[in-house]
Amino acid sequence: MTNFIVDCLERKGYDITLAYYYPYSLKPMLSVPIQKLFRQCPKSEKTYQRKLTCYGIGAYLPELEFTHYHPHGIWKKLIGDHDYHVVVSGHALAALPFYKTQKKCLAWLASPFDADRSKRLQLFPWYRKILDRLLVAPVCRHYERKILANNPIMALSYYTQKQLQKIVNKPYPLLSMPINTKLFKHNASATIPWRILFVGRFNDPRKNIPLLLNAITTIVQKQHPITLDIVGSDDPTALVSMLKKHQLHQHVCIHAHASQDTLLTLLQSADLFVIPSQQEGLCIAALEAMACGCPVISTKCGGPEEFVIPEKTGTLVDFDSNEMAQAIISICSDRTLRQKLSQGALHLIQRHYSYEAQSKQFYACFEHYKT
Repeated sequence: MTNFIVDCLERKGYDITLAYYYPYSLKPMLSVPIQKLFRQCPKSEKTYQRKLTCYGIGAYLPELEFTHYHPHGIWKKLIGDHDYHVVVSGHALAALPFYKTQKKCLAWLASPFDADRSKRLQLFPWYRKILDRLLVAPVCRHYERKILANNPIMALSYYTQKQLQKIVNKPYPLLSMPINTKLFKHNASATIPWRILFVGRFNDPRKNIPLLLNAITTIVQKQHPITLDIVGSDDPTALVSMLKKHQLHQHVCIHAHASQDTLLTLLQSADLFVIPSQQEGLCIAALEAMACGCPVISTKCGGPEEFVIPEKTGTLVDFDSNEMAQAIISICSDRTLRQKLSQGALHLIQRHYSYEAQSKQFYACFEHYKT
């Protein structure tokens, strides 16, 4: 999403700086936890990506989610040094520095605050759940409402539009994620029958990996020649343990850190792309798979329901591993059906998710924001 916005603004000649909260878990030296409060200030790390200046910024009290984007001195200087401000994020809290400094921003959001974290919340220890219920969540929801009400917002999907309207009822223009069809393209000769692909943060409980593994176990028990590739950027230790439990280590390959070339090869060779998630704002990886001619099976989890069209681009299933297993078997064992869904996926991407169409939509929203 960020690369797309940067591309659009660069084409118009804008000088761009990237800034983001650097999580305490990754760079603890940049933030000020409670035991160091009043003894030091947050810091930033300056790097360069694509010849752009980037600032990874720490926070006061990173233990509290609503402080991650509190506009301390570093944020205030960056905001003051720039004419226009665009936010690209999962939820609205990344726009907090602009709301608190009374600067309007144009925000492109994938999900409401609660949906973005509901499953992670279940893994919190009891004391953190109490803190979240009494303090963190109410404050975050308050700021979310203020940000949505006072800034132009672009929604990543129809699902996102509907969810945000439940919080603040106003128009949210749709800016779908465009797919680079010059990179992600169909290669029919590369497809490997019965090769299933999942791409995502597999340790995130929202991704619901146990559902997918249960479905694969059922298919293996039926003696179908299935393989599963799981691509993500997490520590695979917990996932390896689940594979041992299900006795799937011979059928599943984990790619914890896949390069773009490796990902493209996997997308082009996959027979099916599967989304087992509890909630998704969109699922960009599935759209990239469809651009490679790969049909998609998804749970009814939000965003994917707008492009996973039964009997046209894939199949929607409930949160039931047997139903998911049967859907996989039905498509993989019927090559005529699989070909039909592949062509439908390619057609949908070319018609609705092109760079040209979505660039025009972004420029329209950006010009409206500037005025």
